[in-house]
Amino acid sequence: MNTKQILRYAFFGALVYGAYKLGEKNAKDDVESEDKLAKGSPEPVEQTEADYIREIIDCIRMKPNKNRKDKDNIELLEIKLKQLLNSK
Repeated sequence: MNTKQILRYAFFGALVYGAYKLGEKNAKDDVESEDKLAKGSPEPVEQTEADYIREIIDCIRMKPNKNRKDKDNIELLEIKLKQLLNSK
């Protein structure tokens, strides 16, 4: 074995070891980020159907160019919202 072959094996060994360590670090980062999400994230707020309909109505109302279909949808959603609020 000459010096050139020894250096080649050392280089490939270092390359494989570096790839291994990089993969190990990425796996560790993924686990830590999942732990942070699980611990620090607030519980999702459940949205009622009435709140969801109000948001849709607001989005349609904010549209700059409303056509007849948008206006009809707003009216139908308002009727649905009234029905939901009266049924409670």
